[in-house]
Amino acid sequence: LGHHRIGYIGGTETVKKMNGGKSYEIDDVRKRAFEKKMKALGLYEPQQVFIGDWGPAGGCELMKRAIGSGDWPSAFVIASDPMAIGALHAIHQEGLKVPEDISIISFDDVDAAAFLNPPLSTVKIYAHEMGKLAANALHERMAGNRNIPVKIVTPAELIIRESCAKRGQNT
Repeated sequence: LGHHRIGYIGGTETVKKMNGGKSYEIDDVRKRAFEKKMKALGLYEPQQVFIGDWGPAGGCELMKRAIGSGDWPSAFVIASDPMAIGALHAIHQEGLKVPEDISIISFDDVDAAAFLNPPLSTVKIYAHEMGKLAANALHERMAGNRNIPVKIVTPAELIIRESCAKRGQNT
């Protein structure tokens, strides 16, 4: 849509070791994919990557931090719909509009995404199907029917709604 400055809002995952081992944080796969793609396009700006708590409160806080910098991107990729809901709240609190001032897209396609103002563009992740496939793979492994790991890829679907617009289209 013509955006050249695109920010990212997301969280981290904590891996907890069994038997009292140290836990550690890893980058979310969405963040790694965002960085890889933006670097490949020559558009990566590390100062436009905001990482914090998952959920609406984290999304709100991180978007306020981005806007507070005074030099925010025209678009954001947000790691989850709940974080995007918080980001939308922050944008409205700051007197800005989506998508006129900031376009956003996120992940999950939660039920509420279609009913927000504006309706949220999102990437639908088929979590239920992912869970079924993971459970089946685990069952096969535990039953001794599979001795090697398996990689399972599930589809995702881009749902275009009103939270994204061409850069400068509505300004």
